[in-house]
Amino acid sequence: MFKKILVPVDGSENSNKAEQVALDMGRAMSAEVTLLHVAVMPQYTAFFGEAPIPIPQETIEAIENLGRDMLAKHAAAFVSNGVKCTTQLIFGHPAETICQTAKHDNYNLIIIGSRGLGEIKGYLLGSVSDRVSHYAPCSVLIVH
Repeated sequence: MFKKILVPVDGSENSNKAEQVALDMGRAMSAEVTLLHVAVMPQYTAFFGEAPIPIPQETIEAIENLGRDMLAKHAAAFVSNGVKCTTQLIFGHPAETICQTAKHDNYNLIIIGSRGLGEIKGYLLGSVSDRVSHYAPCSVLIVH
């Protein structure tokens, strides 16, 4: 039924649980799994003036390297279990980027970990999994 599965990963415990579910489903359904890490660019602004302070290239490269290392580590588990797995690293807003990627690349399932925020903080700020569940162009499985 699900042949193309998108799994957003961030290294959290809930993300790791979602990966395990994706591994099991990918193997059972002979599905193609893509692990997606959305890297969030830090934003610095000057105290005086309106122009943002440029992000040092070393910072961008460090964020990118951490994301690629995490993706490679997690993808190895899929490959060693016979599940076709690709990885993507995209800089952006997590929920928006996940939904855009799912739509653009025609995924038919997103498997995502539930939020790790406390109940009150999550209510006030929302969560990536909540936003994805509302705006995704395909089915979403939230793993608790």
